[in-house]
Amino acid sequence: MTKTQTRESQFELLRLIAIFFVIMHHLVIKGADTVGYITPYSYEEHGVSGVIINSFCICAVNLFVMITGWFGIKNIFKSVVRLIIDCTIFGLISYLVLSTFTEHIFAVKECLKSSFFTPNWFISVYMMLVLISPLIEYSIKALDSDKLKYIVVALLIVDVFFGFCFNYNNGYDLIHFVTLYYLARFLKLSCESRLNVKLSKYGFGFYCLLAVFLAAGFIFANKTGMKLLALRYFLYNNPLVILMAMALFMWFPKRKIQSNIINILATGVFGTFILHTTPYVIPVRNEYTHTKFQQYGYTGVFVVCCLFSVGINRVNGSLTKFVCEKTNYLKSGKTSEGL
Repeated sequence: MTKTQTRESQFELLRLIAIFFVIMHHLVIKGADTVGYITPYSYEEHGVSGVIINSFCICAVNLFVMITGWFGIKNIFKSVVRLIIDCTIFGLISYLVLSTFTEHIFAVKECLKSSFFTPNWFISVYMMLVLISPLIEYSIKALDSDKLKYIVVALLIVDVFFGFCFNYNNGYDLIHFVTLYYLARFLKLSCESRLNVKLSKYGFGFYCLLAVFLAAGFIFANKTGMKLLALRYFLYNNPLVILMAMALFMWFPKRKIQSNIINILATGVFGTFILHTTPYVIPVRNEYTHTKFQQYGYTGVFVVCCLFSVGINRVNGSLTKFVCEKTNYLKSGKTSEGL
């Protein structure tokens, strides 16, 4: 049986949705710049559309990590090699494209920096998660459901109560990724619980309500004079953002889908992420998006997002498949581990 025949397409579809959310999030907050991440948010000047879009997209990173936790990381070596190969190849491609089709002058030092993973916070933290995954997997296998529930609750207290509420950590760190990993596995092992049954039926609706509530809270606070910092309010360990990811994520497992088209498109997700987040591409991406936003509003931003998430993602999928076949570092036919 081929790889595309055995992948669980509902999770591949979720990965495609997540990468669309990631790109849209970046384009809105740094390209359109209407949410307050760069320029302080003003209700009168920026309106509400950007905040609403960002609120629906902000759970994307949490979704990727939860997919990883749901399936688990089975092979550290293969996962690390994959990260290094993908970062090198797609980082080089992004810089070469930038140097070829823009006025950016090629420099060897910049090219090497683009191909390394350390400038990207997500890949660096994900690499750390991969490296400690055997400890997590061992603990999960050694614990019964009650003790695993205690671990999840304890981690959520550390991540949300101490982290988000008292600003000890911000969701861009290993403790948050570990929390999501444990949470996703706990949800999988307790899939017949009353909560999971409810989320499998109504999770999408809960996700939408939570996104609206998240946006409304930010808009209301800023409109009434309590200026909330977007960088603080929309952190990944905001409990509303975690609940959004949990609700949307748990809506997918029961929706059995089998589609080779979805599976093929999803193979390019990680490459698409790298291409639009390398250090020298980011300012060009933001400037181009800002220009399109000024010309066409959010329609222009949406078109740019579709170009990245669908068009470029398709090319990346073909390239990724070629690399996998040549290097033989992805032999399994199972759904990928988050990325």
